Amino acid sequence: MNFISTKMPDRGIQDMASYIVKLLKTDKKVLWLVCGGSNIPYSVKAMGIIRSEVVAESQLANLTISLTDERFGPVGFKNSNWQQLIEAGFDFKGLNVMPVLIGKSLEETTRIFGENMRTAIQNADSIVAQFGIGADGHIAGILPDSLAAGSKETAYGYKTPQFERITLTFMTLKKIDAAFAFVFGESKRESIRKLKGEALPLNEEPCQILKQLEEANIYSDCG
Repeated sequence: MNFISTKMPDRGIQDMASYIVKLLKTDKKVLWLVCGGSNIPYSVKAMGIIRSEVVAESQLANLTISLTDERFGPVGFKNSNWQQLIEAGFDFKGLNVMPVLIGKSLEETTRIFGENMRTAIQNADSIVAQFGIGADGHIAGILPDSLAAGSKETAYGYKTPQFERITLTFMTLKKIDAAFAFVFGESKRESIRKLKGEALPLNEEPCQILKQLEEANIYSDCG
């Protein structure tokens, strides 16, 4: 786990984009898992960098975009992470896209997302994930002491106090080759302190999963 102290996300955005560019330019198939919230502008900017450096359409076609987690609801509803990516200007042209919401029930949507994710992982040469970390230490849609934290499935759908969520599970996140986490703001300071200095159970602080990944880079102003 690499911790990079920085006041701004720009270095991390460039590092993540460069990592993906290098893979695409060697004709690798890349699965890029993005997230929502404050990370959305970072994803848009990183995609702009990728397009500026990878001009071959055949290489861009090797990039598959999906989500680490999604807020459940109708396709295109305002709280959807995917819809917010679209509205923020993420350029999906020429890429393989794998949105989560398909207009079915929470259970069916979760099942199909899990199936699609297993196929995408099998077909990818490299899996890159972008994360935020919550003030409570949650990562993707895995909340502390939640049913998602104990799931052995590929993806898990469940009700939370704020949203119904569909998230990749720890079992799936462990397959990631390189993670880039962006964690800024005073409210995140305690979760970062615990991540750096304590070995906590995953159900207590889900972001501790970053320690189990092959490569994890955390960009933060939290000390």
